[in-house]
Amino acid sequence: MSSSIVPKSQRHETRKQDPGRVGNAHGSVWKSMEWFVPFIDNQAIMYHGHQSPDDHSDCGPEIFCCPKAAILFQQRFPESNAANADWLFKDGTFLTSWMNSGGPSVYYFFFCDPQYPFTVRFSPVYAPELRDVLLKRIPLDRYLENADLIFPEEKN
Repeated sequence: MSSSIVPKSQRHETRKQDPGRVGNAHGSVWKSMEWFVPFIDNQAIMYHGHQSPDDHSDCGPEIFCCPKAAILFQQRFPESNAANADWLFKDGTFLTSWMNSGGPSVYYFFFCDPQYPFTVRFSPVYAPELRDVLLKRIPLDRYLENADLIFPEEKN
């Protein structure tokens, strides 16, 4: 009987990516590769992160972690394009295809705050790490500290 020990340097290990606090707050839903994306007229809603009308280098699609984040955002901004959008789950691999052929190099993520259940976080994510975030190889936790907070509207 021959030995079946393979040296570590020759092994192809597949480790489960830690979903981080953001992913863990979503439980088993986070294990899917899907994101929740708003569309109007079959076009993803774009966030315009620029000052000049001629510079679109900081424009990119709005990507939501889940329907809960979308609902919280729409409650806070009922007049936004997202409030009138068609919402679709889109696979991370599909979303990375938008980056090809000169597509956007920044996507704008809206995601649930793991500590405050009625708060949404907002952060741009740029290439090159954008692809890994879309494929959920890098957890959104990396962006928690610097992400903008979107609080629920205060009732008077």
